[in-house]
Amino acid sequence: MQCEGVPPNPATFVGLLNACASVMALEEGRQAHQLITQSSCELDVFVGSSLIDMYAKCGSMEDASRMFNKMASHNVVTWTATLNGYAMMGCGKEALQHFERMCKEGVEVNEVTFICLLSACNHAGLVDEGLNYFSLMASGYNISVNQEHYACMVDIHGCSGLLGEAEDLIKTMPCEPNAAVWMALLGACRVHGDVEKAEQILKKVLELDPENAAGYVLLIQRLSGHDADYVQDTRFVLHDVDEEEKLFHLCHRSKKLAIAFHLIRTSPGTPLRTYNNLWVCYDCHTSTKFIAKTVRRTNIVRDANGFHHFEDGICSCRDYW
Repeated sequence: MQCEGVPPNPATFVGLLNACASVMALEEGRQAHQLITQSSCELDVFVGSSLIDMYAKCGSMEDASRMFNKMASHNVVTWTATLNGYAMMGCGKEALQHFERMCKEGVEVNEVTFICLLSACNHAGLVDEGLNYFSLMASGYNISVNQEHYACMVDIHGCSGLLGEAEDLIKTMPCEPNAAVWMALLGACRVHGDVEKAEQILKKVLELDPENAAGYVLLIQRLSGHDADYVQDTRFVLHDVDEEEKLFHLCHRSKKLAIAFHLIRTSPGTPLRTYNNLWVCYDCHTSTKFIAKTVRRTNIVRDANGFHHFEDGICSCRDYW
């Protein structure tokens, strides 16, 4: 477009920012932001919302918050994009404060807002707060509860080891639970190490969604404990090969190769940012904690469920994902 001399408009920038957000391309997103500023489109509410979303999905909540505060006006999309950013980053208290600000400003919240809010409670382990907002959805905010809200609540219970409560919640649903709800319960089985129940749940997931290979991956990685030191765990190599070949596969996981590439291509102390399109597996999660501590670098990983901030051998997810 630039070579052809076609001037970009707000819709162009929204598409460009979405592309950067989808692959966690922070530097390219910042370059796009410079073009937007030069084009005087920065304060357009839809472009501004896309900038917030891009920065949040690239793991830079500081830039997302700065962009939100810079905008002259906000709508529910802008507010919710910021709330979703806090949720993905595991900033539960900030998310709740942001939601209360929304309400005080008179913003009419919607069902997507509550998905982000409940996700924030889940990632931050705020069980009581999640239960409170869930109970107020219909009575206090006139929002219909859907399958995604139930999945969030099942995950909130599972995160706290309340497997029985998670099952009871599913039984009270006014409709048949979908695959996402059962997947959330499958995740809850990790806390109890209940292999038999997890296998039963996986059958339900595959009945509803036969192409869902993620269920098998989740079953394996959720039913394992976490060790302080890293030792390669070949249980997570899903190939029928000998032990030596399994170790080779572990060394060449794309996640580890991406980290290695970052380490040799960036300056010491630079945060590492990587993107994983599924859940981070147990072996990669454990090894990344070990690497972050050894090389003394912050490692920010975005997977299908949110963000992991690895620093000094500790992950922000508290080893629940």
